[in-house]
Amino acid sequence: MAKTNIAGAEALAVLTIAAVALLQAIARWVEHSVQGHRHLQDMLHALYKELMILGVVSFALFVFEASGLHIEKDDRHTFEIVHITLFLVAIAYFLFVLLLVAFSS
Repeated sequence: MAKTNIAGAEALAVLTIAAVALLQAIARWVEHSVQGHRHLQDMLHALYKELMILGVVSFALFVFEASGLHIEKDDRHTFEIVHITLFLVAIAYFLFVLLLVAFSS
């Protein structure tokens, strides 16, 4: 029987909750900051949509693996690299456009 590290699991749960609360506060601040700027609201909506799609893809992969279907280690690694790359490109694009908007005003 595997020994469970309860303290580590509790710390991870607390850190996860704190990270989610922080991200929610940041999202609220950003949403408040873009009020009155239609183009920035559209960009934020597109960013939320991209993040939602990436989340659905991650969840689908989790369900696929949890159902007992086997994915080769190399294929899984490639999928994760592509997934993270797409996420970083979406964030970089958002920040780049945000900078362009900020400097054009």
